[in-house]
Amino acid sequence: EKNRVGGVMTIVSQRWAGVIAEVWYEQSGLGLLQSLDICTARGNITIFNTYWPYKNLHGDTSLWQRTVRFLQRNQHLPQDPAEYLRLLIDRRSLKARERSGLVLIGGDFNAEWASSQTTRGCHSPGFQRWTREMEWTNETHAKVLRTGGSPHTYFKGLQARSFIDHILVATRLIHQDMAPTRVLEADVEDETHDTLLSDHRLLWAAVEVPFSTQMVPKQLSRVYRSLTEKGETPYA
Repeated sequence: EKNRVGGVMTIVSQRWAGVIAEVWYEQSGLGLLQSLDICTARGNITIFNTYWPYKNLHGDTSLWQRTVRFLQRNQHLPQDPAEYLRLLIDRRSLKARERSGLVLIGGDFNAEWASSQTTRGCHSPGFQRWTREMEWTNETHAKVLRTGGSPHTYFKGLQARSFIDHILVATRLIHQDMAPTRVLEADVEDETHDTLLSDHRLLWAAVEVPFSTQMVPKQLSRVYRSLTEKGETPYA
């Protein structure tokens, strides 16, 4: 389509590039959801990257309207963009929890964590309930606020508006012998020069992955064997 909008990208350091097993994109081509599987010598990491489009009903070129048209062409899918993304994340993340030691999803959800009369973000209603039902934790949000970090990730000019970007970590995995994933640090980089680049601020988190020493997914053993035969060592 003309005047294309949307897009999603994950930047991976060179140290991890050699152990990427799969990159997946949802089918609309609008950059709404991506997943990345990283296979280490001690287990899998699955990272989802998402953008939930703002509910802009004006004009045919908004990402929301383009997503609506895509769903109208695919009547077997939920016809609400947010519902479509929730269902897709539910299905893909449940499969990921069967094989991974860490499953997380980050992005712009256009939803605030707390719900009140002043809450911003068109997808805020029901957002926290959905994460609770699907057993995602938003420890990064709590840690940013506890450590005195910026309580806003979205700005309009220099005016702080809302905290609508999140990094969610799956709390229930199939591997029962694993300790819970811990968010060690999290913060929002609130730099004024960032206003020239984006209306959002960088939200980051340092996560400890508690891989079990017994956990080497069987379906990935061939990958490790192939890397070893080539003289390459999968990164821990």
